[in-house]
Amino acid sequence: MPRARPIEGGGTPVPAPQSYAPLPSQPSAPVAGWYRDPGGAHQYRFWNGYAWTPGVANGQYVGQDFSAPPPTPWSAAQEPDTRAELPPVAAAYAFGGIVAAIALSFLGALVATLVLPHSRFLILVLSQAGLWTGLVGAAAIVSRKFGTGNIWRDFGVRFRGMDVGWGLLVSFVARFAGFILLIPLVMIDRRLIGSDVAPLRGARHDSSVLIAVVLMVVIGAPFIEELFFRGLLLRSLMPVAGTAGAIAIQGLVFGALHMRPSYGLGNVSIFVVIAAMGIIQGVVAERFRRLGPGIVAHGFFNLFALLLALALHTLR
Repeated sequence: MPRARPIEGGGTPVPAPQSYAPLPSQPSAPVAGWYRDPGGAHQYRFWNGYAWTPGVANGQYVGQDFSAPPPTPWSAAQEPDTRAELPPVAAAYAFGGIVAAIALSFLGALVATLVLPHSRFLILVLSQAGLWTGLVGAAAIVSRKFGTGNIWRDFGVRFRGMDVGWGLLVSFVARFAGFILLIPLVMIDRRLIGSDVAPLRGARHDSSVLIAVVLMVVIGAPFIEELFFRGLLLRSLMPVAGTAGAIAIQGLVFGALHMRPSYGLGNVSIFVVIAAMGIIQGVVAERFRRLGPGIVAHGFFNLFALLLALALHTLR
């Protein structure tokens, strides 16, 4: 294989020239672009829309590999996996991002309290902005340091039309699983059943708070939490714990971060339900090798909880 040359300006590798004759039309095949090398010899290989080419890329370097036989054609069942393969040290960055997110959330709430002590809207917005800054910041740093620098590609932030249907189905599965897991807790002690809508109280009587809550819960949280937990954290744990272990650990961490001291014994049910949902989301992320279905499912999952809380008047 010729010596790979660095990409000028550090941008996306330029497509390699087509060397193989186009195969018969494959309606299910994706558009031309760089995808995970199905042969495994390189990080990426260029798909010209009809066949795989000799163009290969490894990090910021691009070249051509004529020594290996052409990989098999794209099959209808094959899902492109553009996600970065992260080293074990990336997990340290992920957990560092969690610490930073919690600290920035408290800082945002403190600033809001000092500026407008009675504004629930400002406290909610600034605390959530601090939390999300820590999570997204960690993903951006890891993408730049260990991936391609494209956070969407490295963590599989891609959508398809079918994601709406899959997302709705997964959200119902997660809700049903949570309901089943709550049954033994109710039988043991009803005090173990709690709710994590406490920070949202007051939304019914303040339109600005209600709008902020809807946007955060249904759009913001699904996108950012899936990017971090099923993107960065899950992928960073795989070299250490394997696929099954990484899915389980990120789900447990996801559930734990939704607990609060003020919830008391109710934290038990909150942890169980949300951790189960996180594990299911992890399975979905690995099944589809992208985050689109999980983001949609997360949005439906939260929307159902928000509508139920409004119906039961728990946000007054």
